[in-house]
Amino acid sequence: NGNDWQSHGSGVIDDCGGCVDPTDQLFSRQGGQNYFTGGCIGCDGVANSANELDRCGVCSGMGCAPEDLLKRSWCCDCAGTPFGPHLINFCCECVNREPHWKALSGSIFNGPPASHAFAEHMWSTGQRMMRDVAGLVASFQLDLSNRTGTAPFARAEAIYQTHTEAKEHFTQGWRAMRDPLIADDNSSCYNDIYVASNVSNPRDICGVCHGDNSSCA
Repeated sequence: NGNDWQSHGSGVIDDCGGCVDPTDQLFSRQGGQNYFTGGCIGCDGVANSANELDRCGVCSGMGCAPEDLLKRSWCCDCAGTPFGPHLINFCCECVNREPHWKALSGSIFNGPPASHAFAEHMWSTGQRMMRDVAGLVASFQLDLSNRTGTAPFARAEAIYQTHTEAKEHFTQGWRAMRDPLIADDNSSCYNDIYVASNVSNPRDICGVCHGDNSSCA
C-alpha cells in the first residue's frame, strides 16, 4: 500500500518516535547513553535533550573552550588541548612537556627532573594537610563552644601536629627547588628566579602559581 507499516513486522516505536527494530543499533531508549547517529537520546539518557559528550567525554561539558580554567573539562591541558602535551613548568609557563624536559636535561630525560616531581608532591601534600588543619580548627571551635568540663582539648594537639608537618612539606619542596645542585633545571627562567633572583617568583609560598598564599596560610 506504499507505506512503511507491515503486518506482524519487527519494528516498534522507540523513545524518539521512530519505528525501529529493537535489535537495530538505531533503536533509541531513554535511560541509556546513545552513541549512534540518528537517535534523539542525549548523553544524559533523555530523549531530545540535545546534550552531547564533549572532547573529554563529559556529558554536556564545556570542553576546553572556556578561558576560565575552572570551567574546562578534566582532560584539558594548560594550552586548552584535550589530552594535550602541555603542562605548567616551575616558572608558571605553559610549555610542551617533552621538549621542555629534554631542554632541562640536555636531551637526556623524557620526564620531569626528580627534584621537580618531589617539590610538586611536597607542595600538594602540604596544601592537602592545611585543608585538614582548617577542618580540625572548625571542629575545635565547635568543641570549644560546647565545652562543659575541664578535660584537655584533644584536637589542639592534632592541629599543631598537622600544621607542623605541613610546614615541613613546604620547606622540603622549596629546598629541592632553590638548590641549583639538585634542581636539575638549566632553563633561563630557573636561573633568573632561583639563582640570580632577577625576577620575582610567580609561585606563592604554598607553591601555587600566581597564588595568594591562602592554601597554606
